[in-house]
Amino acid sequence: MEKIKFKLQSIKEKVSSVQCKHTLYYLYLYVRLYKFILVKLIAVGVLLIFPISLFASTKQQETDILDKKVTFRAGSYTASNLLDLLSLKAKAPIGFEEIPCEEERKITINITSGKVREILDEFVREDKRYKWVKIKNVINVMPKDTRDSVLDVKISVFSFTNIDIDDARIAILESYELKTKLAALNLIGSNSTDYDGPLRDMSQFSIDLSNVTVRDILNEVLRQGRNRYWKAYRYGDNNKYFTIWFLTFSPI
Repeated sequence: MEKIKFKLQSIKEKVSSVQCKHTLYYLYLYVRLYKFILVKLIAVGVLLIFPISLFASTKQQETDILDKKVTFRAGSYTASNLLDLLSLKAKAPIGFEEIPCEEERKITINITSGKVREILDEFVREDKRYKWVKIKNVINVMPKDTRDSVLDVKISVFSFTNIDIDDARIAILESYELKTKLAALNLIGSNSTDYDGPLRDMSQFSIDLSNVTVRDILNEVLRQGRNRYWKAYRYGDNNKYFTIWFLTFSPI
């Protein structure tokens, strides 16, 4: 009888040991599954949060350009001088399409300190021929009437490697599409490199665009970061010559 009891006790202990091992094994699997799900949830959370934070950062960057504060000396300015100075003070990329006229007008700016958008609003209030817009983080000041604007001409391909700013402007002015438009308007594109303004950054860069307007190309050059201001204008007898210039963020 004692032997039978001993055997039964031994069997119970083995069964208990097996059940314990199974329990520990299932507990191990549960912990592994929990960790796997937790890692996946964290990964999904990161994927959801990162684009939102990136979008918010981009929006903040775009807002900052117009909300940068600058100080000005109240007085009279030509449109070109005002926008050049605003670009320099605010370190903001600005493009200016000038309306051709026999004599440059001067406007009075009374703001001595304000945001970039406030200076721009003051400018278009004083010279109602112009409007301003922001195109992909580049401020563009242009005529309200842009019919027949040569900057809206579409360029099929504009792709160059290792060119400097003068090479880029000559390539734009020599493009077939722009030359055709200028000829239709009895205008002549001037790619003269005679320049007597501030020293400019002539380091090389690459650009690869297709099916874009001349304005798009000019803005993209500013987005490259080496230049802060472009101006497209006409000059000469009967304003028959058309050209483009760029200025850098800081003299070198």
